[in-house]
Amino acid sequence: MMPLRYAIDRPAPGSLHHRQRISIEGWLYAENLSPLVRVSAHATGSEIGATQFFYIRPDVVRALQLEASARTGFRFLAVMANADRATSAEIEIRAEFADHSTVSLGTIPLTLTRSDFTDGPYGDLCNPQRTGLLHREHIYSSGYPLEQPSGDCLSLLLDYLKPGSSLLDVGCGIGAYCDALQ
Repeated sequence: MMPLRYAIDRPAPGSLHHRQRISIEGWLYAENLSPLVRVSAHATGSEIGATQFFYIRPDVVRALQLEASARTGFRFLAVMANADRATSAEIEIRAEFADHSTVSLGTIPLTLTRSDFTDGPYGDLCNPQRTGLLHREHIYSSGYPLEQPSGDCLSLLLDYLKPGSSLLDVGCGIGAYCDALQ
């Protein structure tokens, strides 16, 4: 049986983060285990973020000699509660499988900024615990539309879209993503 193989690419141990936006990224491969259903992050006894969606990591496919369609990559945002204003924290990354087993992929120490953007115009948009309906004033601001797509956002979209997929761009800009996604 092949052991569980994985890497946590982000966050780096000791790296500085806003507590409302901790980017978690890595890959996981377990050939002979129950199917992977979820990767989650935990801190202070509670879940702070998770994903059930996995994408193709060409570097991992090549390194492990997997089928080209193997979805091993994961990426999601975690949000820590703002109650204690701590300047350090540890987050644990866990893999969850279809047979309900859970494996810890490791604990990562982080440095947190004292900044709190929760009450700001866009401070709480990515909070997985937020269940209220968002309105236009929560998301948009005035200003000129982007002329070039965000590299991070474009990379995220391309990782999850299959070649030949249809995409509907609903926005109020000038279509900066249209050409790049075609």
